[in-house]
Amino acid sequence: AWSGESLLIAGTGEGQPLLGAWRPSEETYEDLSQEVPEDFGMITAVAWTGDAYAIGGLGPDGAALGAYYPTNHTFVDLRALAPLAYAAVTAVASRGNEVLVVSMLVSSNPSIGVMTLEGIPGPFAGLPAIIGEPAGAIILGLSVALAVAVGYVVGRRTGRPPRVQTAPPPPYPEIPTGHPEEFPPGYLDEYETRPYWYNW
Repeated sequence: AWSGESLLIAGTGEGQPLLGAWRPSEETYEDLSQEVPEDFGMITAVAWTGDAYAIGGLGPDGAALGAYYPTNHTFVDLRALAPLAYAAVTAVASRGNEVLVVSMLVSSNPSIGVMTLEGIPGPFAGLPAIIGEPAGAIILGLSVALAVAVGYVVGRRTGRPPRVQTAPPPPYPEIPTGHPEEFPPGYLDEYETRPYWYNW
């Protein structure tokens, strides 16, 4: 997740949650794993809210939620806000301090909820009515959208020029439109074996 100054990288290594910040302007990487509780579980999604990084994952007791505030290096454990029916957070997205959480339920059905990170975090409001059981595409789509957004930002920060596709040159020169008798003498010599309307 990109904050405008640093890229937060999260994941899991050897059963422990991993968290780090890469600052392209300084070309430095800061390991923040010690800020996350060891029993938090596997981090699967991160989103920047403007003040904090919203973090979702899969803990030993179900869905895991947290927030990391880089200004004061504080990690807030929000697992108590996640509904008991949430098994694993698969994606998070934010609009300011409102965080959209996509999770799989214990019953293997998907669900969406919203939590607020302004002031005291909470409350968590479930939105199960807006999606139904065949909503795996929503979960996949949000995950892919987050990955594409991060890739776009990283690509811009590294200064890589965009790939531009150009059309291949025509295999033979264009012939003027009109009737064959209007063509210059000898212009159609190379097209003797083709019908005169071949390129029209």
